[in-house]
Amino acid sequence: MNTLNSDIETLRERGYIEGYDMGKFNELDKTGLIKLLHDEFPVHRSAAAKIIRAKCNVDEVEMANILLEQLYKEKKLYTRLEICTTLESGNIITAKEMIPYIGKIGNNQHKTLPERPSLKSSYPLPRDLIVRSLARMKRDIMPVLMDALRSGETDKIREILDAIGFLTFYDRKAASVEYINKIIDTIEKFKNDKIITWKGIICLSSFPFVQSTKYLKEICENSKNELFVQEAKRAINLMFKNK
Repeated sequence: MNTLNSDIETLRERGYIEGYDMGKFNELDKTGLIKLLHDEFPVHRSAAAKIIRAKCNVDEVEMANILLEQLYKEKKLYTRLEICTTLESGNIITAKEMIPYIGKIGNNQHKTLPERPSLKSSYPLPRDLIVRSLARMKRDIMPVLMDALRSGETDKIREILDAIGFLTFYDRKAASVEYINKIIDTIEKFKNDKIITWKGIICLSSFPFVQSTKYLKEICENSKNELFVQEAKRAINLMFKNK
């Protein structure tokens, strides 16, 4: 019993909430919820994020920025997850405010190439926290993600490709043919950045169209990088398996 209580207490110290945590805060207005989002107790911050999701308009600049600023400094796992889930309930306005935070939270992004391609038959889960949330949003945000490819910032582009690929892999209606050339142009423009090339190849696995297939076959035939060749073959197999 003591061990169980200790485990629960540890979870709550990390911001894990239970049903009864919500009741005492449900009557708070927007101002009260924003104040609670900055409370010293992580459980209270988590409750605020969840109630904001239910009661407030997340898809507005002010609220999106308040959530993002708290997420940027938040250290507790479950509170982070609640804030991310609330951001994911937003749409285009929220997505635009999220873009500048890409690569700014956590240090789990790819810095080097893996030794071998993934053996999974699913799309790799993005490592960047903000990108992971962008990838779970509605297909309406695709133009925002495509615009972000033009930022010129290699670190940001690496992560954006993950969001584009993941979102379109699980929502095929988001995979418009008009986006393919932009992705290929990005790969070509930053071909000296091996991580962009690698992620770009994986991203194209979500676009089962002639243009992407042709480009991936060219990589298979001409690239001297074995990882790129293997990823291109895997991408071709995946795009038609999931079509």
